[in-house]
Amino acid sequence: MRHAPPLALCLVGVPGVGKSTLLHAVTQDTPHEHVVGSSVVKAVLAPKTVADLDRMPPAAQAKVRHAAIARLAERRARCAGVLLVDGHCVLRDRHTGRLRVVFTEADRRFYDALVHLDGAAARVAAQIAGDPTRARHGVSATELEAHLLAERNAAAAQAERMGVPFLRIEAEGRGARQAALLAFLEGLEASL
Repeated sequence: MRHAPPLALCLVGVPGVGKSTLLHAVTQDTPHEHVVGSSVVKAVLAPKTVADLDRMPPAAQAKVRHAAIARLAERRARCAGVLLVDGHCVLRDRHTGRLRVVFTEADRRFYDALVHLDGAAARVAAQIAGDPTRARHGVSATELEAHLLAERNAAAAQAERMGVPFLRIEAEGRGARQAALLAFLEGLEASL
């Protein structure tokens, strides 16, 4: 069933919490489409890297984020289901180490719903340790706890500010996470 207009949902959470795994599972046998937000930003920045984004002046960062949203809007227009974007509300600056809100006004205008995938710090730490691309960045337990808390708070605040449907998924099992997200999507589609 085609939406008019198609819906876009952002699934946020700390790196390593399982966003991509969940979205991949949910889109297997549905018309929904999964997009990794950072891959869209990388495409806009090419040949630079996402790490270079942290060094850019705020106006240049905003320009990149607006261009990424424009690309997502093109994908959204072609999507037969809900466009599910793997994203973040808060990220750690790769150069200063400080956490900062990366969810922008352009994001707030674009998304129709927000889902926060939460997780226990020990499980996320184990995920990160098992992923060579993430493990090399060396996040301490204290830093991870701070990032989890910042993402929790920012996700709820962003959803409230946007006035959109919001779901926090705290379940640890893949099946329970998938069931929660699918039920939320069904509710969104039914509300049209």
